[in-house]
Amino acid sequence: MIEVKQAPPKKIVQNNANLFEKLRIPPLVEYTAELGFLLPNKNLRLFVQDHHKNPGGTIKDWRARRILDQIGFNLKINRLVIVTAGNAGYSARMFFPEKEVVCVVDEKTNGKITKKLEKVHAKVLKLDLSTKLHSKEEIVKFVAKKLGDENKKAMEISSGFHDAYKPLLKSITREIRWFRRKEIPKQTAIHVVFPIGSGEVATGFISSLDDENMRLVAVSPSENPSIADKLNGKNRLYENYLSYYFQFKGSPLQWLRIGENEIFNACWEVNALKTLKSEESAAIAFAALPKIEAKEGDTIVVVNTGWGIRA
Repeated sequence: MIEVKQAPPKKIVQNNANLFEKLRIPPLVEYTAELGFLLPNKNLRLFVQDHHKNPGGTIKDWRARRILDQIGFNLKINRLVIVTAGNAGYSARMFFPEKEVVCVVDEKTNGKITKKLEKVHAKVLKLDLSTKLHSKEEIVKFVAKKLGDENKKAMEISSGFHDAYKPLLKSITREIRWFRRKEIPKQTAIHVVFPIGSGEVATGFISSLDDENMRLVAVSPSENPSIADKLNGKNRLYENYLSYYFQFKGSPLQWLRIGENEIFNACWEVNALKTLKSEESAAIAFAALPKIEAKEGDTIVVVNTGWGIRA
């Protein structure tokens, strides 16, 4: 079943320059006192890199900015096409108000998500994404056929922008090194915990890892469908790359799967603080904290991917 929806041609108020000014790498903030009860033992410290205050509310703003860095204001590209669970498409629309942004979502995507994409004047196409991993070329052809304008110059932006997340991990590394000089023992491990969906963030992080004491912990739901509904997407390119790191013993990359009750409870606890906003697909990283294999004196950093458009 395929459903086509087109937004009305209204003007978006936001512009690229404003977004560039607002988008900054969040500093680490310590939450040991507030969320320490989630840690596997009491002799750990917990920091959060919080992306919920980004212009689009999520970490996906960084990939949108990277796309803008790459293509600039190329007038030859009329259309940007993205397979999205919602947040990446929302960010793309905000960063490219002058271009047509087409969001391809799974046919089972909640109607509230598609309506929120349409509200920012993205075009939304529904397609069965559960049975096949479509190539970039297939997605572009599908969009052109459905919208009936195959002559438009389109760019598919669903993957290939993992470099956008490298500065985020490097910032964590720099800040932790600063803390180490004064407070944190040098030989203790740093565990960076984050959600994994398509694998784009994980690929960006693992390819920029330069601290032998740092461990990356990718977290996904154990059930599908899940209340962490932004994490069901797959990408063959990233899967093939990451499979190597998930397989060998002693890898700096660990993969944890978390149940629905744990996700729900962590989401409630985090948002009850009022200083953080974390949708279920982001709060899953906090839900994983009790399962982190950390030793006394280690430090844990949660990358709060934020609060995006939700059903």
